[in-house]
Amino acid sequence: MPVPAYAGALVGEGTLPNGDVDGARADLSWGKTYAVDERMAVTAGEIADESNREDRIWMASMH
Repeated sequence: MPVPAYAGALVGEGTLPNGDVDGARADLSWGKTYAVDERMAVTAGEIADESNREDRIWMASMH
């Protein structure tokens, strides 16, 4: 999993009133973390943009 997603999950867990960062880390131990370079970040942004565009089209069709 990308390091920013891993860190986000741990930070999110840590902000919960009864958060268990060690438990979350153990739950995520099955996955391998990897760094995100500029190419991956740009590709992720393009995928998110396309997904948001499809969501807007779908939501517009519902009205």
